[in-house]
Amino acid sequence: MITQAKHNQGTVWAADDFLPPIVYHPRPHGIPVALLHFRSHHPKLLELFTYFATHTASALDIPISRPVFLPNQRSLWTVPRSPFVHKKSQENFERIVHKRLIKAWDADPIVIGTWVNYLKEYHVEGVGLRIVRWEHAPIGFANANAEALRRQVEEMRRSTDRGRIEETIEKVVAIETEAARTEENKSILDSEHP
Repeated sequence: MITQAKHNQGTVWAADDFLPPIVYHPRPHGIPVALLHFRSHHPKLLELFTYFATHTASALDIPISRPVFLPNQRSLWTVPRSPFVHKKSQENFERIVHKRLIKAWDADPIVIGTWVNYLKEYHVEGVGLRIVRWEHAPIGFANANAEALRRQVEEMRRSTDRGRIEETIEKVVAIETEAARTEENKSILDSEHP
């Protein structure tokens, strides 16, 4: 006889007593690093995959939230049963998309990548998974790369039509001012030495 463990009661994996319980680790800093959106037409498959994802995150010591139940998306269709004159006899169809969300905090990007790759490799058919990841830049990142970014922006600006026109205008103005200076210098020299 198979008995149910406390942490597995009411789940799809109720017979799996050999797994350690899911531990929801504390969030020391509260910095979000990933969102996992699960969608499925089958609630049991969705429950199975969210349980799998939370169990793997627990094993990797990733602080995660409990699966959040998002609102179901319901679609209804009414179609005639027959293509002819029997408009009075119609049939109704509905499709419900069940959704869940798991949020992860304070984990290294390499650990999150390992977790996501593991979930992609052993995904449950019939469950869609969308992953949003945030990777934070180190302190001083902007100062280190500011000059390179300025150069790139300047090159991009010069490659546009407006940039080329402005560059041509700058050249013409430089040539004209140089010509005006030489004219002015000539007139000054001529006035000093008559």
